Amino acid sequence: MSEEKSNREPSGGGRDQNVRKSGTDYVSELSRDTALQAYETVFTHAAFGIAIIDSTRQLIQFSNPAFARMHGVPETAVVGQAMTTMIAPESLATWTAANEIIRREDQHTFEAIHLRRDGHRFPCLVDLAVVRDPQGVPLYRFGTFKDITVRKRAEQAVTESRQRLVGIVNSAMDAIITVDAKQRVVLFNTAAEKMFRCPSADALGAMLEKFIPGGFAAVMAHLHPGEDAEENIPPLQEWVGVRAGAEFPIEASISQTEVGGEKLFTVILRDLTEARRAEEAVRASEQRYRSLFENNLDSMFSVDTLGRFLSANPAGLALSGYTLEELR
Repeated sequence: MSEEKSNREPSGGGRDQNVRKSGTDYVSELSRDTALQAYETVFTHAAFGIAIIDSTRQLIQFSNPAFARMHGVPETAVVGQAMTTMIAPESLATWTAANEIIRREDQHTFEAIHLRRDGHRFPCLVDLAVVRDPQGVPLYRFGTFKDITVRKRAEQAVTESRQRLVGIVNSAMDAIITVDAKQRVVLFNTAAEKMFRCPSADALGAMLEKFIPGGFAAVMAHLHPGEDAEENIPPLQEWVGVRAGAEFPIEASISQTEVGGEKLFTVILRDLTEARRAEEAVRASEQRYRSLFENNLDSMFSVDTLGRFLSANPAGLALSGYTLEELR
């Protein structure tokens, strides 16, 4: 009996193992079905284009609705089309180069100009990958395609805005220098190049101290953390600039802005050299006139349009017998 029982027990255990194995297979099959349904949902409803492309002839084997809509082609007409018919002639070289890259690296992301059925061109961000069998033989290529027209327009708008700003800044008569919080130059316009006799390429990244020793740094040192420069700095400052090793007078105004969380300070500068020379010339002329007026032996008077005395030289006062206050 014990031997018979012993012979039967393995048989019962085998049946249990078969039941457990069947249960595992069922769960695995159920999981595969669920995964396939999930993949199919993503494939069908994705907002970006998806295509599976033949590795040798580059024919489209499968594509999702978004890919068809993107290229203006009916879903039923996409399969069997050559992928190159979806690409603008000017981007065919880019497509060829991308395929060469994925032969070596299996995946490549790039931009290309694609074509709609009506001939309209649009920029497309492409992520292309090769799928291989266990032996490494290419089976097909898998690509995702995203229309980036809106992004490109935004980039173009930013570029044009920046170009306009650069044009305005560079056409300004006053020197304009922008520095970061560490007082490193990040903008140096054409007038600043002329004022300091320094190319913009050499100025960018340099410390502002190189051009304005002491002035800006001294002002910023008096600011407390968190204080706004525009609210706490006088609108005009007179500083000393340096060009070719020589100092010259400048007038400066400071403004502050914040870009991406970083504080930037813009200094607008005007060279006062000619103004100081003109002021000195006026003072010298006035001194010469005063000297001639005061020391002239002839009587000299100045009057306004109503004939009222404004001034008189000593010879004139002696002749009149009055003081200037009495003449007035």
